[in-house]
Amino acid sequence: MTDSPELAARLAELEAENAQLRAASGVVEPAARAPRGRWRAGSVNSGLRRGLAQRGADTGAFGAWLYRWRTLVLVVIAAAAVAWLLLLRPLSVGDVVLVLVVSLIVWCLVEVLQRRPEDVAAAAW
Repeated sequence: MTDSPELAARLAELEAENAQLRAASGVVEPAARAPRGRWRAGSVNSGLRRGLAQRGADTGAFGAWLYRWRTLVLVVIAAAAVAWLLLLRPLSVGDVVLVLVVSLIVWCLVEVLQRRPEDVAAAAW
């Protein structure tokens, strides 16, 4: 990931130093872990998009539209999930889990189908 061995070595030293300081202080930082998890999910989606674009699978104008209106699309997914739950009343745990899983799958598909400018530029290389 880094261009030079010196940078990689220095980065490893800093990470080891940081780990020692955290272990010595005994402080657990759960809030610091959350952005790393989001970054990993974002990088997985980005990698999938780039890989598909390199293989010629491009969503074109639809993907650009999804990227531009991604907040609206996510609100529509959430509203559809709530409406689905209202139609399923009386609710059981299985109903809630089903709606949650289907909503997460649709959300992941929307994330992968987006055509983000940085991914298109990276695939062009």
